[in-house]
Amino acid sequence: MIKTSFLTLLTSVSLVPSAFTMGGAATFNEKDGLADFSRSLDIHVPFPVQTVPALETPGFCIFNGSNGSTLPETEAFKAAIRESDVVYVGESHDQFNDHLAQLEALKALHYARGNSVVVGFEMLNMTLQPVLDEYASGKITEAEFLKRTDWQKEWGFDFNLYKPLFDFIREKELRALALNLPKKVVSKIAKVGLTGLSAEELQYLPSNLQVTTNEQYISYLKESFEGHLSQMFEFKNYLAAMSAWNETMGARLADFINANPDFAGLAVAGSGHVIYNAGIPASVKSRAPAARGVSFFMQGADACPSALQEADKGLADYVWYARHTASAEKTMLRDRKEISDTFGKPRWGQMQGATNEHTLRYVNEEQRSRWPHIGFPLRQLAEGLAAFRLQLCRSSLTYQRYARSSLLVSPRKSAQPNMSLISLRSLTPLLP
Repeated sequence: MIKTSFLTLLTSVSLVPSAFTMGGAATFNEKDGLADFSRSLDIHVPFPVQTVPALETPGFCIFNGSNGSTLPETEAFKAAIRESDVVYVGESHDQFNDHLAQLEALKALHYARGNSVVVGFEMLNMTLQPVLDEYASGKITEAEFLKRTDWQKEWGFDFNLYKPLFDFIREKELRALALNLPKKVVSKIAKVGLTGLSAEELQYLPSNLQVTTNEQYISYLKESFEGHLSQMFEFKNYLAAMSAWNETMGARLADFINANPDFAGLAVAGSGHVIYNAGIPASVKSRAPAARGVSFFMQGADACPSALQEADKGLADYVWYARHTASAEKTMLRDRKEISDTFGKPRWGQMQGATNEHTLRYVNEEQRSRWPHIGFPLRQLAEGLAAFRLQLCRSSLTYQRYARSSLLVSPRKSAQPNMSLISLRSLTPLLP
C-alpha cells in the first residue's frame, strides 16, 4: 500500500548523489510533496541555498508499469517519447535525479518535435503566466523572474533543482505554462467545497470540472487524508479540492495542445498528480482525447532492481527507478489545523496534551514515512533559523540550545517516547 501524500507544495531540499548504481533491491521513497515549514509559521525563514550536483543522467532503469518489460536503452526511451503528444514525469520535489529525468524527457521531446514543445509547471500558478512568458523568452533575468514570481513563497524548493529545465527552455526557445490554481482557491474549496466559491474564484476553474471517480486514486487520497487531514476538512471537500487542482492543471495543458496541435507537452508536477494516470493525465485525456499520453512515475531506489517491484505495478505507464537521497536525521512533524499553504493560512492545533498553540514535534524517519506530507528535516530548520537574528518576545518559556541553532524548547515531554515538544510561539525573526 502506498503511504505517500501529495500535498505538493513545499519541503526541504537535500543534496543528491550524482551516481546511480545498478543491481540490488529497490526501496520506495515516500516524499512527494510537503508543506513549507517557514511559511507555515508565517516567519518567512528561507531555506539555505544548496549546491546542486553537476548534470548527469539519472540512469535509465525503466520498467513498463503494466507488464514489467524493460525500457533499457536511450533509443527505446526516445521512441516512447516520440510516439506521445503529452509526457508526464511525476517527481519527488526535493530529488534532483527526478528533475534530471524530466530533463531527459524534455530533451527527447525536443529531439522529436523541435521547438514545438511546451513545458507545464505545477510550481507556478496561472496568474504568473505573463512573468513566465518573459522569462522563457529571455526578456528578463533569472533574478528578476525569481523576484517577480516570489519563487520562495510561491513554491519554496530550491530553484536550482529546476534550473536545468528552465535553462533548456530558454536555450531552445520553447514555451512554458504556469499550470496551477492560486492557493487561496484550493484552500477555500477544501474548507467549503466547490459550491462555496465566489464568482471571481470560479473564474479560475476550468469548464466541465469533474471530481475524480478513479477508485484507486480515491483510495490513495483517503490514505493521505486519514489522521491529520481528517481533523481539518471533510473528505468530500478535500476530494473536490484535489480534483480542482488536477483538473485545472490538466485543462491548461490540454487547452494549449488543442490550440497548437503541432506541439507536444511535458507536465512537470509531483508524482501524486500523475499516479495511476489519474490527476493531470485523466484531465488532459478528457479534454484532448486525440492526444497520446505517456506517464512516468519516479521511484526512489538504492539500485536498479532486476524486475518491476510488485508494489509498483500500475503506478503509471512506466516506473522509473532513480537514486533518491534520504536524511538519517530526525524529522519534525506539524500538527495543525491546516496542513499546507495550499489549504490556507495555518492555525495550530493542540497535540499530545500541549497547551501552547504553536507546537512542533520531531520524530524518527519511520514515523515520518507514514506522514510525509507534514514533515521536514530538522537540519533545514536549524540552518534556516541560523540565517536570522531571533528576538524572544516572551520570557515565560525555557530556552536551551538545540541542534545547530537557538530554538525555544519547552521542557515538557510528550506522552510518546523519543518525542520532545518544541515551542516557537515567541520567535520573531528580524532580517539582518
